[in-house]
Amino acid sequence: MALYAHSSRLAGREVDLQFTEPGDVVYQLLCALPFLADHARDRAAASGTALVNAVLVADMADHPLSGQNDPFRPDSIPFRVDPLDPGSGQRTPVSPHTCQYAYAQATVLLDDIADRGRGLLEATAVLADELLQAFGYPENGLVTRAGDLRAEGFTARNRGAVAVWAREAGLT
Repeated sequence: MALYAHSSRLAGREVDLQFTEPGDVVYQLLCALPFLADHARDRAAASGTALVNAVLVADMADHPLSGQNDPFRPDSIPFRVDPLDPGSGQRTPVSPHTCQYAYAQATVLLDDIADRGRGLLEATAVLADELLQAFGYPENGLVTRAGDLRAEGFTARNRGAVAVWAREAGLT
């Protein structure tokens, strides 16, 4: 799934950095995991545990399995995960370094994910924590491994949808 990416520009309008917000990473996981679990459980009749791999790639050409070895392709633009300051609309530099490829893995219970309850939050927390650790975050701060949710910490684009979903699912 594609993340909403922002661009940081130098004085000459040249893009020097791309970044996304932590809430966008977590939100994509919250959306993708139930979709995949529903398919596995309801269409493929799978049950029990499943191994989930998640990858955050700055540019698909940087993915090791992309097979793109174009010597004339320009280098990728550095990628970070930093929040936007809601007051100024500017990037708040939080991650200490850039990362072009982050990988996470978790074993999940398909029914817990497909039921969209605390199990989904727990699995999302494990994957998001691992992905964001590549950018220097100790944990994502939005969902916990205990299944707690902090909807107000999400980005303005998805905060409302997360709050409504959490309320309807009885997770608040």
